[in-house]
Amino acid sequence: MTQVGHIVIGFIIVIAAIYLFIFVAQRLIARQVAKLTVKLQTLKDIPMQERLVKGRKMSLMGKTLDDFQENEALYNRIATTDFDAVSQQADQVLVAAHGFNVWQTNQELRNLKKQVAQVARNIDTVNQGLTDLERIDEEHKQAVQDLESKYKELRKTLLSQNFIFGNTLDKLEDVLGELEDEFAEFARLTEAGDHVAASEIYESLAMETNQLEERMNQIPELVKDLTKTIPNQEEELQTTLDQMIEQGFTFQDNLVENALMQIEADRQVALETLKDLTLKKVQERLVTLHQAIDQIYQTFEKEYQASQIVQNKLETLREYLGHLQQQNQNLNQLVGQLNQNYIFNHDEENSIRDFARQLLQIEKNLDDIRLGINKNEVVYSQLTDQLMIDEKQLDQLEEKQLNLWESLNVLPEIVQTAQNKVELFIEAMRKIKRRVERQGLPGAPTAYLNFFDQVSEMLNKLQQQVNAPRVNVDDLQRQVSIVGSDLDNLQAATNDLLANATLTGILLHKANQYREYPEVGQAVQNAQVEYNQFYNYEKAVEVLGQTLDRIESGTTDRLREQNQQNRLF
Repeated sequence: MTQVGHIVIGFIIVIAAIYLFIFVAQRLIARQVAKLTVKLQTLKDIPMQERLVKGRKMSLMGKTLDDFQENEALYNRIATTDFDAVSQQADQVLVAAHGFNVWQTNQELRNLKKQVAQVARNIDTVNQGLTDLERIDEEHKQAVQDLESKYKELRKTLLSQNFIFGNTLDKLEDVLGELEDEFAEFARLTEAGDHVAASEIYESLAMETNQLEERMNQIPELVKDLTKTIPNQEEELQTTLDQMIEQGFTFQDNLVENALMQIEADRQVALETLKDLTLKKVQERLVTLHQAIDQIYQTFEKEYQASQIVQNKLETLREYLGHLQQQNQNLNQLVGQLNQNYIFNHDEENSIRDFARQLLQIEKNLDDIRLGINKNEVVYSQLTDQLMIDEKQLDQLEEKQLNLWESLNVLPEIVQTAQNKVELFIEAMRKIKRRVERQGLPGAPTAYLNFFDQVSEMLNKLQQQVNAPRVNVDDLQRQVSIVGSDLDNLQAATNDLLANATLTGILLHKANQYREYPEVGQAVQNAQVEYNQFYNYEKAVEVLGQTLDRIESGTTDRLREQNQQNRLF
């Protein structure tokens, strides 16, 4: 096949493809036009004329009539002009679709779609306007019936139950009358078909009617509270106040009387406020009134409870006071008795006199309270704190009395214990002396003898002190402690003295085993001088021990330990 043949075949294929594309596009456009035509027919079939005829029969007026006529005109234009225009546009699209100008055909199709959509929107506008008109017409007619029935019921309530509304009745009737006048205008506009103007009235009318109903529901309870409940409580409070005053109660600065007068004044103000139907202010004032009333009840309860506490406390503290006064006398007698045998160092007599002064002041406080009660001059709630203070002071005084009583009663026991210790000290000194004497020593160091004499002298003084006609117990206890400590030291010094003296003899015996050593002989001579002439047994042990330890290491410590073991057994 020649090159020309190939070109011809290619051209034929292109032409066929273009034709196929145009054919398919025509069919698609025709199908879309058919759908739009069906939609247009659906819009035509809507029974809008019947609804417009029904609307014209409503006898509309004012803004409502203007809105209806605007919707009617819009639909008439759609029915007489727009439907035909859309049909013609559909025909033009179909004609254009048979040509080869695809771009122009699509433009015409877009215009057709816009026209159908606009017609649909306009019909929706008319349809919604008629729906709103029918709805509001029905609502207003129903509202007329409902409000007329409601106002009749409210008027009936005001007439048949006027007593529950108290001083608000005239104002409620005025409000209801105004609402009935507004309702008459609303009913007239609704009947005339001016629903726009009727809606403006109905909005406020419905709100004000609800407010009136709410007020009529709330007012009876407020009236009852202000005309019955609170006056009854005022009367009860006044009766209680009179009874309590007659029974001897007193209230500070006429607190309750002033509060009751203020409550009554506030109640009258609340009634006047209620008359103007300002219910929120009335409710706020009622809260304040009830709080004030509750406060008075609490005051009565507080004073009554305080009176019970005060009466019981007075009786209890009187007994308590008498007990402590008697106890103070007993203390005074005990001090007088013990003063013959003991010297006091803690100002016990002044303490007892101070107790008596404090007890006398508390007695005066209790007498003043009792006198004030008898004269009806006291506020019970103001007395409880003072009585608590008096009770606490009595507790403290009792504790001090008991401590003093115990410290006084233990004096004979302390002295007896000291006497027993002195006897033990004397026996201990005798034993120390016998131990030293039994050892048969040539003598004792001067320091030891001086210490022995010092302890002996202190013990003699202590013995005289413990047996004196009047004993200074504090000083006695202090001296017993000192002598006991010195005696322990003397015992230790004696043990060391006797141990060193014995150890010296043992070391001398051990030294005989090393006589061949010249230094041992010299050490023995030096030790004998310390032992026999200076009685320095510790030095004698040191001289012998050092020499023997150089010859035989550890000799002194071993012999000392054996000596200690022998002394234990």
